Amino acid sequence: MKLRTILLILFFVVTLTVATSRVHAQEEKMDDVVVQDDGGDEVSEDVFEEAPFEIEDFVAGTVTSIDPAASKLIVKSEEGSDVSVMTNDTTEIYLWDERVKLDGLNIGDEIEVGYIVDEAGVNVATWIDIYRNEADEKTSEGA
Repeated sequence: MKLRTILLILFFVVTLTVATSRVHAQEEKMDDVVVQDDGGDEVSEDVFEEAPFEIEDFVAGTVTSIDPAASKLIVKSEEGSDVSVMTNDTTEIYLWDERVKLDGLNIGDEIEVGYIVDEAGVNVATWIDIYRNEADEKTSEGA
């Protein structure tokens, strides 16, 4: 009985040791991850830790304010908070599969926005997807 218990304990210790070494090996492998940028050049993961910008964030909600002259909109998030977002020339805004400008948005549109927080702390949209049903589209066209 004692031999069986000792063998069982030894089995668990060996299994745990092997599993731990595999985890450490995987972590080391991840430390050396290299990705490719759009130009095909290799970029070390360390670049992302040192980048002067924030990782892209996301908000989904309803448009409550639009100021095309200031390139700004406010989204009431699904959680109930107001999120102010700026757009620029590189912001991609889509209604269905068609690219539109900021003035293509309507107050009340349901949207999703991907944005970064720039060095000044401003939310800058990289993309906006507009979700408008066809009845709303026909109403806005007829107005």
